[in-house]
Amino acid sequence: MTYLSELKKLFFHPKQFFSSVDKDKDYSKIMFFYVKIAIISAILSIIVSLIVLIIQNNLTLLDSISLVINAAIGIGMAFLIPFIIAALVHLGVLIFRGRQGYYNTYKPITYSLVIAAVYGVILTAISAILSMLTPISQVDMTDPTLLLQNKNILISIAITLTILTLSFIHSLVVQVIGVSKFQKMSKIRAFFSIILIPIIIAILVLIIGSYIFSILSASGLP
Repeated sequence: MTYLSELKKLFFHPKQFFSSVDKDKDYSKIMFFYVKIAIISAILSIIVSLIVLIIQNNLTLLDSISLVINAAIGIGMAFLIPFIIAALVHLGVLIFRGRQGYYNTYKPITYSLVIAAVYGVILTAISAILSMLTPISQVDMTDPTLLLQNKNILISIAITLTILTLSFIHSLVVQVIGVSKFQKMSKIRAFFSIILIPIIIAILVLIIGSYIFSILSASGLP
């Protein structure tokens, strides 16, 4: 199958896709399946940003260099992020008695990141179209009241939140299907395996953040 046909199957028929890669044991094949879409996303982001800056007559050499550097960093991180996220999820898998090894967590998690990356490409394209069709007028970016009074900003925020929500739900569904299959556990256990560690991290961040904020408030620092 071509890359696009595989991507289509993963996006719309994840159960069939995971069945087709059931016997794969190669980290690099999974990694580059994700890295390809990360590269496409980075290139599209550069092109879109350049077009928008040219239309707005704001393009500078520094902007161009910054876009290329950010894209290179993003592509570089694409090699690392799947391993980190899979490791966090695998801690949850172990807690819920998944015993099929790290690879069988890495596989579904990395493929699910492809779903999120596709939504990222969609969001980039839509944001570019909106920027060209309904440019956001200059407002005081430090005043939240003025920002919320700008119709184009509200439209952009609403579309962004909608796409991010769809991306999160779609990716999570694919993760649950994949982890359940490859770790040989129920979908309920797979679901809690996936969300457990992120929830713990979020709670710790909130506690630490609240503690730091209370110290700063008590000391009178802004």
